[in-house]
Formats: sequence, C-alpha cells, structure tokens
Amino acid sequence: MHLRFFIASLLLLPILAFADVAVRCHASVTSPLPGSTAVAPDVVIRGSTACQVQAPLFVDDAGAAVPAKFATQDTGGGATFTLTPLAPLAAHRTYSVTFPDHLPCDGPLGQTQFTTGGTPGIRALTFQGSAGAVVGLDVYLTEPVLHPVDLANGTTWVTATVDGYALVPPVNSGLPSNDTLEFYYKLLPQWPTLAQTYHVQLHKGLQFASGSVLAADVEVTAVPNDVPYGWVVTGSQSLCAADNMTSSMPACTAQRVGRGRGVLALLMVAGVVMLRRRMGGRDSWT
Repeated sequence: MHLRFFIASLLLLPILAFADVAVRCHASVTSPLPGSTAVAPDVVIRGSTACQVQAPLFVDDAGAAVPAKFATQDTGGGATFTLTPLAPLAAHRTYSVTFPDHLPCDGPLGQTQFTTGGTPGIRALTFQGSAGAVVGLDVYLTEPVLHPVDLANGTTWVTATVDGYALVPPVNSGLPSNDTLEFYYKLLPQWPTLAQTYHVQLHKGLQFASGSVLAADVEVTAVPNDVPYGWVVTGSQSLCAADNMTSSMPACTAQRVGRGRGVLALLMVAGVVMLRRRMGGRDSWT
C-alpha cells in the first residue's frame, strides 16, 4: 500500500512541479510611458493585458502607497485597465506603478515610473563623503531642462554655496545630463564638511523641456549630517542601498514561486520517511 502510494507520487511529480510555475500574467502600461515628465496631476494610468491581471503597487517617491481605483475591461482577446488616483497627485513628484508579475528581466513590462508637472525645482540632493568631508554634491531636478548645456561645466543657471566655505566648486562635466548635475570638490585643496549647510540655487529664467521657465530663483538647503541618505523634495530622507552615494526609488519587484515546488519537496520528504519505515520494519518490496 505504502509502496504503491510512493510510486504514484513519483509519477505525479512532473505535473505538480510545473503546474503553477509557468503561469504569469503580463501587463503593459501604455500611458504614461516610463520616464515621462510633466505628467498632469489628474493622470489616469492606462494599459492592456492578455489575462485577468491583479492590481499593481502604486507608490510615490517616498515609498508611500497612493490610493487609487483599479478597473479592467474585457476586450474579447484580453483586457484593458485603468488606475485612477482618488485625489490629484502632488506636483513635481515621482510615482511608480508596478504589477505583481513584473520581474527585473522584463524591462519596462508591467512597470512605469513618471514625474508630475508643476513649478520646476530641485527633487533631491545627495552627498559623496570621505573622512568627514564632502567631495561631491549631486543635484537632481524635478524635470529635464530644455538645453542640457545649461547644466554643463561652467553653468551660471545653477549654483552651490556652503556656509563657512570660501571656495566655489566647479560643475563636473562628466556627469551632467538634462536633469542631473554634480558639483565636484575633490580636485580642490579644501573640502567642505558634512556638518556645514549647503545651498543649491536654480536661477530665474532657466528653461525646462516641459515649457516652464523659472519666474524666480529657487533655493534648497541641506546639512549632510542631518540627511545621511540625501535630501528629497518631500523633506524626508532619500531611500538608497549605498551609503550617501545615490538617490534611488524603492525597488518594487515581485517574484512568483510556483506552489508545485513546495508540493515536490513535501512528496520527496514523505517518500523518504515511508521508505525508511519499511526498511526499518524489514518489509518486503514485493
């Protein structure tokens, strides 16, 4: 009896092991596309799927869940979906939508990240430290500028000063993009400290890709020792894995492990137990 059950279990292993693992439901977000900027605060996230997809994780740049209504509509050969925030989103903030079946190897499939429009400004500051001093200051804008050269080496559109520090850091031309730049202290004979107050200023007239133009100067301040993971526009510490190096969004990935693997392990354990009992009782295999 026990032997027959064990043999039957072995025959079922291939079916149970792979019954659930291969089942994945992909969702494709069609709007807003990944990396979109100046998105309207009353945005409705839209997309399509080939099966009944589960509601996604919808979070802001501080990792807080965004209340929203998720709805799907059957199209016959699949479905479309909408994700509608219950209240308008905050301006110049970054949001992330990630479906349960999104995996890193899927690229943008099942995920999108976008930034809402509003008065342009500075999204985050992060500090590169060394032995109690700051060797670099990275500045992240809320949206891209119209001309990347405005953030390049020698720019007069963005300045950084430090209380009690006389030298002016140069902009490092190796890092600037259309929404990021770095002030580099390491090549200077004197470095500012982690305890000093840093001021970063965007100047009136700076043009952004969304069409916005600064009507007045915008300035933020931060003390690295007070915000060891970086300053962000929300006023909270930036979430990151490395020490004081980068500002990053929370990693929102999901992995499904098929239940068949758990069943496989249980059956193997059960088979070994029965085999030992039979051998211990000197039962016959026939």
